[in-house]
Amino acid sequence: MDQGRTIDFTGRVAIVTGGASGMGLAYVHALAARGCAVVVNDVQGAEAVATRIADDGGRALAVSVPVGTADAAHRIAAQALAQFGRLDILINNAGVARAEPFDRLNDANVALQFATNLLGPFELMRAVWPAMAGQGYGRILNIASIGALGIGHSAVYAATKAAMLGLTFDTAIDGRPAGILVNAALPSAYTPMTEQIPDAALVDWYRRHLPAERVAAALLWFVSEVCDVSGVAVTTGGGRIARIGFGDGPAVLDPDISPEAVDCARAGFLTTQRLDLLETQRQASDRYAEVFPREA
Repeated sequence: MDQGRTIDFTGRVAIVTGGASGMGLAYVHALAARGCAVVVNDVQGAEAVATRIADDGGRALAVSVPVGTADAAHRIAAQALAQFGRLDILINNAGVARAEPFDRLNDANVALQFATNLLGPFELMRAVWPAMAGQGYGRILNIASIGALGIGHSAVYAATKAAMLGLTFDTAIDGRPAGILVNAALPSAYTPMTEQIPDAALVDWYRRHLPAERVAAALLWFVSEVCDVSGVAVTTGGGRIARIGFGDGPAVLDPDISPEAVDCARAGFLTTQRLDLLETQRQASDRYAEVFPREA
């Protein structure tokens, strides 16, 4: 792969949630190494990480406020602005997973996952948006998960991570006129969360082939000045990167459609041999306009 333009973050300020371990720590170190001032947000270990970066000549601020509420989001953003005077980048990385059968979900675990994985990113985006819009520049990266595709025993985690995609796609439309680009990633990497996997051989495979540093190296482009895309989701891990999205397959049209007609046509529309990427709700709606033209 060609190396392309040099990616530099000198003068930029980033908030990274869950920044004291796993992929969050990899983002923090990668950004700081390229000149970015980093706000390390984590409930544990943030101070040590920020101190290490400062000792190495970088700029860092530890904020140990747990994400999950509007108040927490405003406190994190306010401390970042007070320390560095601007906000350029938000990486919504913090996440928790609690594997449980769907019919035996623990209410506290359900609330924790929704607060950390979805409400935290949602409220932080709201909190940083005015500063980014005011300066006409912002980069937001929402960390979803391939777990959104379904794992089993992880309905809450899958639901919250899938919701991150909808949040990304919609705010990308609102953000573009203000200079705010919003993208999402579904990374695969060895992190402390990986240790929850009961298969020890699989955990070791993650550790050897999918280090968190390779995820950070791939995703820094999306929060850089040279990034020019918004509303894009990618999978990445181990040095591999690919776009992912919702697809619309071959359609079957029957104005007299019925359950019986659907049964007869099932092979025609359930095929996955050809899928066209759908990037916006309007694009999906336009599929219907192709066969039922809108009035001028």
